[in-house]
Amino acid sequence: MLTIDSDIMTVIANGDPGSKEEITMDIPAQIINDRTMIPLRAISEAFGCNVKWDDALYIEVKDITMYGITSM
Repeated sequence: MLTIDSDIMTVIANGDPGSKEEITMDIPAQIINDRTMIPLRAISEAFGCNVKWDDALYIEVKDITMYGITSM
């Protein structure tokens, strides 16, 4: 769960409220020009992805296994 202007994201694994975890994000979710902007890194990592940033405006997401599909 994301709350606009909060840097805390609440993650519940497999729909089990007992597995709730709070993650501090680098930046909060924001509304810009009537659009909701969410931190890609935080969302990707919450789904188990490895995210790499290389200062040249390049983002690499690796080792994703979702719904039985593996991508690298």
